[in-house]
Amino acid sequence: MFIRNLALTTLLGVIFTSIFSEVKTQNIQYQNRPEDREARMRYLQRMLINPETREVPENIREKELNFVYSSQARLLPVFRKAPLGSGVQPLALSGQDANWEQRGPFNVGGRTRALAMDLNNENILLAGGVSGGMWRSTDGGTSWAKTTDNSELQSVSCIAQDPRPGQTNTWYYGTGELTGNSASEGSASYRGDGIYKSADNGVTWSLLPFTSGGVPQNFVSVFQYVWNIVVDPLNGDVYAATFGGIVRSQDGGTTWAQVLGDVSADFTDIAVTSSGVFYATISSDDNIGLGGIYRSTDGTLWTKITPATFPITYLRNTIGLAPSNENTVYFFVHSPGSGVGSNVNQRHSLFKYTYTPGVGNQDGSEGNGGSWEDRTANLPSFGPPVGDLAQGSYNQFVKVKPDDENVVFLGSTNLYRSIDGYATTGNTTWIGGYATLNNVSVYPNHHPDNHALIFPPSNPGIMYSGTDGGVSRTSDNLASIVFWESLNNGYYTTQA
Repeated sequence: MFIRNLALTTLLGVIFTSIFSEVKTQNIQYQNRPEDREARMRYLQRMLINPETREVPENIREKELNFVYSSQARLLPVFRKAPLGSGVQPLALSGQDANWEQRGPFNVGGRTRALAMDLNNENILLAGGVSGGMWRSTDGGTSWAKTTDNSELQSVSCIAQDPRPGQTNTWYYGTGELTGNSASEGSASYRGDGIYKSADNGVTWSLLPFTSGGVPQNFVSVFQYVWNIVVDPLNGDVYAATFGGIVRSQDGGTTWAQVLGDVSADFTDIAVTSSGVFYATISSDDNIGLGGIYRSTDGTLWTKITPATFPITYLRNTIGLAPSNENTVYFFVHSPGSGVGSNVNQRHSLFKYTYTPGVGNQDGSEGNGGSWEDRTANLPSFGPPVGDLAQGSYNQFVKVKPDDENVVFLGSTNLYRSIDGYATTGNTTWIGGYATLNNVSVYPNHHPDNHALIFPPSNPGIMYSGTDGGVSRTSDNLASIVFWESLNNGYYTTQA
């Protein structure tokens, strides 16, 4: 018996030794084999192949999306898992019966491009994200409620209130983001589908049919990328800076017509003063040479006022009106190849325009009634890795303190403040975004990538900020060190 057992043990040892030797050899072979980076793509492609034709069906992605938006998709059963150990079989339910409850986190906001305050009640805040919907607070940001229905497109890019007395319950918001959307990749777009309107002070919203193409998965309308919206304070006409140019509605959003531009420029912007004077910008990639800066006193006839020293190439060009002196306007420009910035493709320029009735443009450019100052050389430049203006047209705005035309805030990756309108470099302070130059972490209760800034009418020293991290508030925007309070109290736009 002992001999047989010894023989068996010896035989098993030989077999195991052979197996382990073979495995070891294979492992060595695998270790020496170069990485096949396309293997995953081949695997995914095989999953999509029709087993009969051995080909991926033509237009499969378009067919998938069309089905998702069709009435047939709503008829598919949705299964609810029964409690473990209940002995109850899963039930087939309609999607309408599935109830979801937000489980947090409570204090982590998301990317906020649209931010506004009710003119009649400073406790009412409206904020929205490109892929996070519209939100509303009635207690100054202590709590929030989502006002975009779950069945609607969850895209908000800009917002405006009708400022006329008796009409302030009317609001409009635009949708879509052309560049920089982090839901896919750095340069990806996130298409919207028109403009929404509220008649009950932002509690509920309805899509304006004229502006909707109905197929957000395809680019079919300039209203799929809305950069900004303003309402004429004199007559209530609504203006939208869309892909290509400026469009206007004179009937509360029922119909729209283009008043400036064509359908080719990527970036546009529009602003209106309290007296009804409009300023608009169109990027230089317009196909028929309409790029530049414009001024209008009626929204119909536009005068091109672009300065002669303006950059040759300019993309997004944002407008900053000075409420305390509406003849003063700042223009913050993404100007690849010229201007200030460590990255040549992300450089920026800054111009100040002063309107003086009856005086021709002093630099000999088109238009009349204004003078220009190029303040580009004084733009913030604290140095890499995170101190300079960055990310091109993605995070970009210029805002002026309501009671002082020389206090100017620039939103980029960081938030900067100048107390002399960037006339010099010595009066500029870094007040938000990243923490410090060599500490690539967030500024306390603030966040990098700035998109919006608003001031309450009662106190221009208070400021609300919309960033990739949500909404923040400061009670003293002129402090040597600006302290922020996070208002992400149940505000879940969920996209960073």
